[in-house]
Formats: sequence, structure tokens, C-alpha cells
Amino acid sequence: MQRPRVAIIGAGIFGISCALELGETCQVTVYEQNSEIMRGGTYGNQYRHHFGYHYPRSPETVRQCQEAEKDFVDLWGEAIIGDFPAYYAIATEGSKITAEQFFAFCESQKLPYEISYPSRDFLDRSHVETCVKTKEPVYNYSRLCKLASDKILSNPHIQVKTGNTVVGCEFSKVDDTKIVFVKTAQGDTYHDSFDFVINATYANHNQFCNWLGFAVPPIEFRLKELVVVELPKPKFLAVTVMDGPFVTLVPMGKEGRYTLGDVARSLHDVKISNDGPPWSKADIAGRVSRFPEMQENDPFFIPAIKDAKYIQSIYSILPIRPNSDATDERITSVTNHGRGCWSVFEGKIITCVTAAKTIKRNLQM
Repeated sequence: MQRPRVAIIGAGIFGISCALELGETCQVTVYEQNSEIMRGGTYGNQYRHHFGYHYPRSPETVRQCQEAEKDFVDLWGEAIIGDFPAYYAIATEGSKITAEQFFAFCESQKLPYEISYPSRDFLDRSHVETCVKTKEPVYNYSRLCKLASDKILSNPHIQVKTGNTVVGCEFSKVDDTKIVFVKTAQGDTYHDSFDFVINATYANHNQFCNWLGFAVPPIEFRLKELVVVELPKPKFLAVTVMDGPFVTLVPMGKEGRYTLGDVARSLHDVKISNDGPPWSKADIAGRVSRFPEMQENDPFFIPAIKDAKYIQSIYSILPIRPNSDATDERITSVTNHGRGCWSVFEGKIITCVTAAKTIKRNLQM
């Protein structure tokens, strides 16, 4: 019996998770515009394995993270790094949540914590109302990519085409076959036909909907800078000051390396659009890093940042639902457009496998 043919547009963690789930019963082709897998949103984030502490104003985001954790661990658990303290501090001024409210939130969501502080070079206690220690892990990005590559290579029914940009999709005039149009890195174009198509393109979410005439939701696009720094006295810990325009420092796989996020300075631009990303690659390439501003201001909370060595900036486009500032929600949704087409609007990475399983169940109906 011939396997159903499935096209997946986008080889981030959501697209790859879909490929691995569907590769058990389908013939899967994954198209990725970059020269490597997981170079978009999967790369441009702080690699936090979210338990929910980060979202005290969005119980739905917390619920999704908690319900999805087992699925993620089953598939990607070897990439998770734990056994280190992850601190969440509430700022004395400017926070959208008080210490009392944060404690109540943790207890209502069954999130374990203990009141504890890191060393003073990693948190200036005079500027925070309280601080809690958690066991929230991170994932090792390099290990995750290696794990994904190994899993793909072990399945002969999955083909990943990097350097191949999907530039269009349409329905066959004969039946519901989907014709995918692709441009290679060399400038050549070709097309192929599929029974099902899954849109896992993250920032290019709406392009797929426009191609096929599906409803196009407005999206708030955020151009975000994540800074990689190295500290002279490395410690494997994470520190986040919340909930507001503050700072977060999260360890990477290499000792001494951290990702530095600063809500007030990391966002370079924000635009709402019904189309694709409002910035070209040239726009992004021309950005000047705001690390000097971060290094000047962020030691207010985390003194060690004043001695941080700049390594690089990672720019990424973050698409979110408009007007979500009140709750700060980051919910993953799977849309069944009908006629064998799905879209994943990505929330937190921890939900990627659960989203893939949802599509697999629907596809088999």
C-alpha cells in the first residue's frame, strides 16, 4: 500500500517533530529555506524548557507547557540539561505582578519553588521584592540539532531538503492534490505534488494561507535581538527578573556562555501585518546591536553583566497574536484548514511534539 505523501514547510523544531511523527506512516518531504535545519525560531531563543514560571498572567500557556512536557521528553529528552538552579525574581518597581501574586500563581499551578537567591554578582537583592529557585531546565541547542539529524537519517521515509524555499502552493485542478512550488539556493525552480501539506514556517505563517485562500489572521511581528555573552566567572544557573521590562540570563550548553535578553532593549521593532514578515534579510543584517545599552543598564539587576564579553547577536522574527500584552500568552495552535492542509502557529518549543501528534491524529481520521 502506498504511503500518503506529506509536505512540511519549515524545518524548525515544530516541522521536524511533525516529520518524525508522520514519518511512521507517511512519505514525508521537509522543505527548509536555510542551509541547515533549526536555524530560525528554534535557534533564536533562550532554549528554556518552560515549566510555566515565565507566564504568571497566562494560565493557558502554563497548562499547555505542563501537558506537553511528557511528549517532548519522550522524543527530545536527551537534549535537556537539568540539575542547575533557575531563579525567578520579582522586581521591586515596575513589575506587572507582586511577590504575593507570584507565590499564589505557583501554588495554583503546582509549580514547586523555594525562596532563595543566587550570589550577589548574579542578582542585586536591593532591587527585587523576592526571588525563588526552581529546577526549570534548558535544552542544549547543538545536541538537539544532532539528535534531530540522527532521527531523520534513521527513517528512510523522511527527506529534508535544505536550501529549498517554498514560493507557492496551489490545489490541483483535477483533485485535492497540493502542488508545492520550490526555489533552490541555485535559483532553479521545480514543483511536486502531495496529499497533505503542513505549514510550520513560523514567521511566514500567513504566506501559506494567502497562497491557498485560507483565512489570514493579523499577526504582530517582533524583531528581536538575543545576545550571546561570556562571563569571566562562569556558573551554571539562570536568572530572570520579571514580570515586566527587565532582564534574563540563561545558560547555554557551553560553560560560561549565556543568552542575554532584555525586554526593554531586545525588541528592535514591532509591526502588525496580515502578510509575511515586514523586514527583509537586508533590514535585519543592517541592525546595530544594543548590547552596549544592555551592558550599561542590566547590571542594575545582574551585576555580572558589566563584565560580560560580547560574542554575537542572534536576530529573529517573533510572530505573536496581537494585543496579547495583558496576559503575555504564548499559546500553540494547530489549524485544520481542510482539504488536507494544516498550519501550526507556534507558542513554546515544549509543545512541538504534542502539536505534531494532534496533526497525526487528524490526518489519520
